[in-house]
Amino acid sequence: MDQVSLALSLEKQKSYYARLIIHEQWRAQPRLAALYGEEGFKKSEQDAESHLAYLAQALALDHPQMFFDYLEWVKILFYSMGLSTDGLKENLMLIRDYLCTYFLPEGAPYLDHWLTLAIEQLEKPLQEQSSYLDPANPLNGIATQFLDSLLEGDRLKAFRLIQDAIAAGRSVQDLYLRIFEPCQREVGRLWHTQQIGIAQEHFCTASIQSLMAQLYPLVAPSSCNGRHLVAVCVGRELHNIGLRMVSDFLQMQGWQVHYLGHNTPNQAILEYLDIIEADLVAISTTIPTHLWDVEELIRNVRKTKGKDSPKILVGGSPFNLYPELWQKIGADGFASNAEQAVVVANRLLNA
Repeated sequence: MDQVSLALSLEKQKSYYARLIIHEQWRAQPRLAALYGEEGFKKSEQDAESHLAYLAQALALDHPQMFFDYLEWVKILFYSMGLSTDGLKENLMLIRDYLCTYFLPEGAPYLDHWLTLAIEQLEKPLQEQSSYLDPANPLNGIATQFLDSLLEGDRLKAFRLIQDAIAAGRSVQDLYLRIFEPCQREVGRLWHTQQIGIAQEHFCTASIQSLMAQLYPLVAPSSCNGRHLVAVCVGRELHNIGLRMVSDFLQMQGWQVHYLGHNTPNQAILEYLDIIEADLVAISTTIPTHLWDVEELIRNVRKTKGKDSPKILVGGSPFNLYPELWQKIGADGFASNAEQAVVVANRLLNA
């Protein structure tokens, strides 16, 4: 079995494998049921399925570091919650043994090697998580006050800071890149390290989205350049602020933007491209396991549009972490932020 076939098989059966593996782990260790109960079993099952999903995606792209980075993320989360990684290590060992011996023995050479390396990764010291609020940022003072206001639940104060910045002559581009983007990333880091709860994270995100909507009159261009953008987050992807920023930056450059947002099925996107003659499709994802959906959408756009296929630009955390990834999944280019998206989009269209 080749590596891609192995990855596809693992992705298809990940829920089944996770259920059996966790059932065996809890059967062999009755104390787990006494300690964590039925809810703990379900959570363990979800965790195991997530491990398998990331392993499958990394295998498909032949990118072991993607899987190792995911485990580092889990390790930091466990540490922040006051949990030991012993259970994680034990679970990975069980996954390795069951996959190699019972479920996918034909893929054992890959699985044993990757999972053994992954288990060794857990022994390494935790990586320090630096703040995204950078003192070198010329608007860091406003960004810090802005985020503090949101974390205190004072959205009105946060909004007034942005109004004052606009009155002082700050551009929408400055607000997006130097306030909203670092604050949104910092909110994610604070949640990951358990310094804030999920409700606070949602409140901050919703507040930034609301502000961006209120700034829209400053985004609308006075004229159009004749180019059309279709912007979408694939599949189950719910993080759409980055894509919204890219859309607004291109709109300020005169593009006509068709922002489809998140949770739009691939087939619906293809049908929309039959209506709109797009010059560029911007696809965003923040979760590595959604790269299956990105790759499938790109493949289907190429297949259905043929020689009339629009250029395809991708972005989001996985592409920022692994700069060569956009080529592996068949995109025409990638941008690390909204400002770069304008540069890359113009280069693709002018080529």
